[in-house]
Amino acid sequence: MTAEILDEPRLPKKQQSANRYILAVNDMEDVIEHLKCYSEIAPLRGSEGLTRWVHACRALLISAIVAYCRPFTENKSYGFATPKLPTSQLKAVQLRRSLHDLLLKKRNTFIAHSDWSARSVEMVVVDQTMNVAFTAPNLDEGVDVEEFLILARSVRVECLGKAFESSASGATYPGSDERV
Repeated sequence: MTAEILDEPRLPKKQQSANRYILAVNDMEDVIEHLKCYSEIAPLRGSEGLTRWVHACRALLISAIVAYCRPFTENKSYGFATPKLPTSQLKAVQLRRSLHDLLLKKRNTFIAHSDWSARSVEMVVVDQTMNVAFTAPNLDEGVDVEEFLILARSVRVECLGKAFESSASGATYPGSDERV
């Protein structure tokens, strides 16, 4: 972060909130695109080059989960956007709370981090040869891609509406007398 940005005045809370909602809209658009691609190539997992399609699907699902979780985890916003979205204000999250929580858990334990509970390692030396076994977390377990897509689309629509509500309620940019 450059010093110029840190020296900027903080935006009013309503504008920070509107900015976070718009950032979340962008994140949900990423999720939607990743999941649409996943759905298109998922049937290829059983074809020739099986490993390539399995890895491609896994990468798309990981990127969708990371993008989805981004607005719900702490962000360094420096007074330009609220640090994270309040899930209590999003009906879409409340309706699919268990999926939302599962996605955050996957992100926080074995996608963005390597918690021992999710990715343990066992090393054994046999005849002067080291063998290593890793716990392989199941990325797909409990994740219905269609439900995930519905959740992302719903969060996107809600955040877009809330961004406009925040802006329409009198948010202004620093140095401007004009309402947004």
